[in-house]
Amino acid sequence: MPRFFFELCDGGEVYHDAQGTNLPGLTEAQDRAFELLRKVIPQVMRRNGGEYRYRDLAYTVRDGTGRQLMKIRFELGTPAETESPSAEGDQH
Repeated sequence: MPRFFFELCDGGEVYHDAQGTNLPGLTEAQDRAFELLRKVIPQVMRRNGGEYRYRDLAYTVRDGTGRQLMKIRFELGTPAETESPSAEGDQH
């Protein structure tokens, strides 16, 4: 059974998976990456005090040689540089 490694990138921070997980194939690795992402989003929200500040999260799935097989990315919130001026005016 192949071993897959799930690397979390949270903005500029990268958390490497040193152990890896044995899974039957790439489909199961993709399912696992989505499952991990679903679990980490509430943790990120708690660290942000429940606010929807912009976060760029991604799980990169690698094989035993370190080759990237896929990347699943999730953007949370709105990047400050793309917010419209009218949205800022509505905060008064």
